[in-house]
Amino acid sequence: MPRAGLGGAGGGTVRFRCTFHNTIYDVLRARGWKETESEVDWDVAWVDTGWLRENFDGMHLEEHQRINHFRNHYELTRKDNLIKNLKRMQRQLQREGKEEEARKYDFFPGTYVLPADYGLFVEEFKSQQGAIWIMKPIGKAQGNKKFDLRIYVLVTSYSPLTVYMYRAGFARFSSYRYNTHAKNLGDNYVHLTNVAIQKTGPGYDAGAGCKWPLRNLKLYLMAKFGIGPTDQLFLEMQELCISSLLAVQKTMINDKHCFEMYGYDILIDEQLKPWLIEVNASPSLARENALDSQVKDALVADTINLVAALL
Repeated sequence: MPRAGLGGAGGGTVRFRCTFHNTIYDVLRARGWKETESEVDWDVAWVDTGWLRENFDGMHLEEHQRINHFRNHYELTRKDNLIKNLKRMQRQLQREGKEEEARKYDFFPGTYVLPADYGLFVEEFKSQQGAIWIMKPIGKAQGNKKFDLRIYVLVTSYSPLTVYMYRAGFARFSSYRYNTHAKNLGDNYVHLTNVAIQKTGPGYDAGAGCKWPLRNLKLYLMAKFGIGPTDQLFLEMQELCISSLLAVQKTMINDKHCFEMYGYDILIDEQLKPWLIEVNASPSLARENALDSQVKDALVADTINLVAALL
């Protein structure tokens, strides 16, 4: 029998299943919801992708149940699938004569999946003598050599595509000045912005962390480059997110029981052009300092409020 709904109307107690013990768990508990260890008897499940692989295909979801991943989210969040879908969308638009729209898909760097694309990669590698390449595993975190922004995007439906971009986010920095000297290419503290890496480095200030709130970055860019170019950059980042979702819209298995909050990792070059590096299915919501608490608590609370309101 369906429960009273996510708002707890009619005196019903909302039951939640959560495989995380971080911000998500705390926010769900703070709402007065009741935790359950049951694999099937819950109203809201916020789970990791491992739990999803093991359980989702064999489940029948009741009308009231909501879960935080789409069944084949990996079409967007696995790096090889992401590139495959972006390239396919670009080619499709070109075949349809929509050149202007196809040109908008210029926000991902030249990418090769090895070993399948080894021959193509070698040719490009030889033509780009002295270039530095980013090497990343297709389905794991903590890849190499990146300076990025973390943007949060919530999708509540792929049909019709319904997207919400969170205003708050992070600019993530390394604790040492970036350089491309050969002797420093293996120095994680120069090249990796992941907090999991940076917090182990000498001189790391846990109170200050290695992040700015997105608002601070925008103010800095306005002061350095002007309001117009900065506004254009943020518009292009929004378009980048929308375009990537459109690229997987027809591939994604839409399900009214599903929602998903993605963590977009975006690089900005010296011309203020955004580049999409990857999309995370389970962006870290651990709290390392006061800034993390401020942004992530509100992010999860707003996400749950929005999902509840859409029922």
